[in-house]
Amino acid sequence: MIQRLTFSEFKAQIAAEGVQLLDVRAAEEFASGTIVGAKLADVRRMDFKERINTMVDLQKPIYLFCHSGIRSLNAARMLESMGAVEIYDLNGGYVSWSQHIEADRTRI
Repeated sequence: MIQRLTFSEFKAQIAAEGVQLLDVRAAEEFASGTIVGAKLADVRRMDFKERINTMVDLQKPIYLFCHSGIRSLNAARMLESMGAVEIYDLNGGYVSWSQHIEADRTRI
């Protein structure tokens, strides 16, 4: 099951201990900034599925994000085809995350 989450929903759910959080963007994007605790799993790499098998437990919830939500939805579909049971995708991707985090900073 793939479920797209809003920023608020995603942020609340990934706050739990031991969450499987994947950044499916390219290494360069990951290096320029990511969500704390995320593991890099570039969906465009040919070995994406093989790497995923060593990174996550498909029987536990998996949280994904990319830049804007397109690549992560593709990754979610791949994970679903591999047997993942719970997949959560950040609607709007890292762009949405960054905008909300920046808005929080300016209110301080």
